[in-house]
Amino acid sequence: MSHQHFSARVGAALGKARLVELHAALGDTARAACDTADPELFWPISERDQARIGAAKRICADCPILPDCREWGIRNEDDGIWGGLTRAERGAARYPHAARQRRASPWHRNGRRTA
Repeated sequence: MSHQHFSARVGAALGKARLVELHAALGDTARAACDTADPELFWPISERDQARIGAAKRICADCPILPDCREWGIRNEDDGIWGGLTRAERGAARYPHAARQRRASPWHRNGRRTA
């Protein structure tokens, strides 16, 4: 098993535990759409894994607790897909001013430093 695949499996297991915490915070009646999905979908090996990210986001799109999960993810989570948002998208939601400054900076193009 490759290191990346092992990391994704560990992330998925930890994510499942964090999902249990989210359910406890929302109450026992909360049922997330991802409860029956493959947890590894929500822990892509990289942000470039668009197939896995897209599949996770499609599951999130129909979830009855999407707004609560998204808020939880923005406040509490660093990795994985939470509330249909990737790590980078949650970071932009946490720090919108910093994200706007980066995009406007002449030193960055498409999120990458150009000089």
